[in-house]
Formats: sequence, structure tokens, C-alpha cells
Amino acid sequence: MEDRPRHLVLVGPMGSGKSTIGAALAHRLGLPFRDNDAALEAETGLDAAHVQDQEGRAALHAAEAEVLLDHLRGPERSVIAAAASTVESPACRHELATRATVVWLDGDVDVLATRASSGRHRPLAHGAVRQQLAASRARRARWYRALADVAVDVTHAGPDQVVRTIGRALALAESDGAAPRPTGG
Repeated sequence: MEDRPRHLVLVGPMGSGKSTIGAALAHRLGLPFRDNDAALEAETGLDAAHVQDQEGRAALHAAEAEVLLDHLRGPERSVIAAAASTVESPACRHELATRATVVWLDGDVDVLATRASSGRHRPLAHGAVRQQLAASRARRARWYRALADVAVDVTHAGPDQVVRTIGRALALAESDGAAPRPTGG
């Protein structure tokens, strides 16, 4: 097997704090931060909501998957905030399983929906955010669960607390010489 970096990738539904927590975690670990949403916008000139409006949901999800695959194939170890949809891609799931330590951020759907509603860049129909988020979260949960080395409930935890929880799980795994274990928030 080639010598490849093992990225730290945050997955989870919209509103779980992947971008905020990812940036703070990258800073704490002294690693570069890669945000799927920002990279998609840099590549296309459009945020996720506008890509979906112009090209459709399937095209958006394909573009999000390609951005994640590019990050995972990068030569430098980094912290990556993956778009929520990327776990639906078999290619992304394969690369996440072989090239990443995966942290699943999850929480109460009402809390996540409130957070997800705050950004216009997200491809959710306003007014139906909770229903759309609940449906996509339920559909993707099996993949999040299967890929997760660490799981953190973000419902009642702020970003600093989540970063500390992830840091403890990673440090414990390193000291044990084993893969990180799922943990609570």
C-alpha cells in the first residue's frame, strides 16, 4: 500500500457544525483545514444552494463527492469538513474507509434544523427544513455509523466542547495504538 496521509474527516447532517468544529479542530491540531462547501464554491463560483438550483440535486451531490475525493487524495494530512451528501457516494465511502479517521457529528433533528436554517448557502427548501433534514439524516445514518471512528452528539455541546471531546478520543486511540472509539458529547 502506498504511503498516504490519514485525513481527519468530519461527517454528519447539515447544521451539525462540521465547518465550525473542523476549523477549530484543525487549528488545535496544527493541520490545514479543507471545507467541502468552500471548495465547491471556489471551484464553481456558486454556493451549494445555487448549484442545486441551476443544475439539480444529483449534479450538486456529484460535485460535492468530487471535491471530497480531491481532498482525500491530497498529499498533505488535513482536517476536512465533508458535505453531508458525500456518504451516499460509494467512491467517497471507500476513500473515507481507507484514507481517513472519520468523526460523525450528530444531534437532535430540531436543533440541527434550527442551525441549518440560518444559512442561505444550504440547499434546503426554506419552510421544510426540518422534514428534509430528518429524511436525509435517516437515509444517511447507516453510512455515518458504519464509517465513524468517533461519534459525537452536538445537541447540547458548543464547538469548544466538541473539539475537546474529539481530541480526547483521538489521544486515547493513539495511546492505545488502536482505532478511535465512538464517544458521546
